[in-house]
Amino acid sequence: MKDEVASGIANILQQVRLLKKKYDELAAVTGEQFNVFSILRIKRREVVTHTPMLAELLNPHGSHHQGAAFLKLFLETCINHKETAFYNKPETFRVRSEERTDQGQFDILLEKEREACIVIENKIGAEDKDSQLNRYYQDARKRFSENQIKLIYLTLDGSSPDEKSLKAVNGQGNDLSIDDVILISYREHIISWLEECMKLQEVQRISPIREILFQYRDLLNELTGQSTNTRYSMELKDILVKNKNYELIHDLEKAILEFKVHVQLEFWEKLTEIMRDKADNSGIHDNQEKEASEGNIRHYYNKGSKNRLYLGTTFGLDIIWKQTKIALRVELGDYGWIYYGFVLFEKGKRVTSCQTTRFKALAEKLDGKFKLERDDKKWLGWKFPERDLRFPVDYPDQLEACMSDLLDDSERSEAVQELVKEIAAVVTQMKKNLN
Repeated sequence: MKDEVASGIANILQQVRLLKKKYDELAAVTGEQFNVFSILRIKRREVVTHTPMLAELLNPHGSHHQGAAFLKLFLETCINHKETAFYNKPETFRVRSEERTDQGQFDILLEKEREACIVIENKIGAEDKDSQLNRYYQDARKRFSENQIKLIYLTLDGSSPDEKSLKAVNGQGNDLSIDDVILISYREHIISWLEECMKLQEVQRISPIREILFQYRDLLNELTGQSTNTRYSMELKDILVKNKNYELIHDLEKAILEFKVHVQLEFWEKLTEIMRDKADNSGIHDNQEKEASEGNIRHYYNKGSKNRLYLGTTFGLDIIWKQTKIALRVELGDYGWIYYGFVLFEKGKRVTSCQTTRFKALAEKLDGKFKLERDDKKWLGWKFPERDLRFPVDYPDQLEACMSDLLDDSERSEAVQELVKEIAAVVTQMKKNLN
């Protein structure tokens, strides 16, 4: 029986291999794999890619010179509320990104004087902060009434904000209800909106705008695990249906899980090995915990996104700031992306809030060309590596695309060596900044 199953799976894989070869050859002719966002390695950059891109498209006075056409489609596609204040004269909206206030920093803010306000909180991997959405809402309430405000929470998959983001600030005032927040996703709403924008006659006539929208749509398809080639997906389905191959799906799923666990385990072991070799030169110590164990990796894949372990490994550093130890951490988040940064330890325990005034001077010394993010209080600062490294999580059709740098032993070793080299440079620079 086992031989029959193995033979059946081998037959399916051979058919898939031939099918992929056909579509790879088609992609070479059509150029569909040429994507400027991927080439520039800014696919995941929320602050430098997605927020400014969306803000520019939504801006009636943007460089696209399409007036309020894109904004009007956004209101219809993503909000779908018919209040006159929001739909009447959309060209009068003022759009700003990364707008700082005394309550924080809005990702995207759209204001129509004394009539309407739209606040967009853009989340790609970053954690919600305490009372974040509540603070933004209260800030908007200083200038607009309750029915004049739309508070939008945008994520890859349309997930809800953390309850702590809805809580009143320091317990003063009222908590927000989830009903006060409009949940939209890149996966459904933004992609649908972009497709509507591409249908506009003027956009079809202007090739630079059309192609950028097309490439950005394809980027979002990749980030949200949606195949950009429907015909390829349909033919894959036909292979599984043919000759009742679907009876092998359970065995295929188990094999894919074991494969994902194996490759990720190899990554963490290679990272530890190469990092250990760097210890003498950079002062990065070998980690002692066994967090990235086979059992924890399996747990990572078996749990749903809400309960998924933030898997990672922490390395000691020869750096102490006023009796606080600074450590290096490499971590794997919800969507399978690898990132790294600095965390703090006191009396052998990890500091749970690195965003206090006590560590402000330390955080300021880390500023520089490395552009560390500080939107998660558990981190002193973190960033995605220059080379995108991603493990597949919920979308099996992305298996090869996610792990192209991690499949083969030699490619994986090269990717990890490049990552360690980058990290060592950041650590060295940090030491200079602290001296």
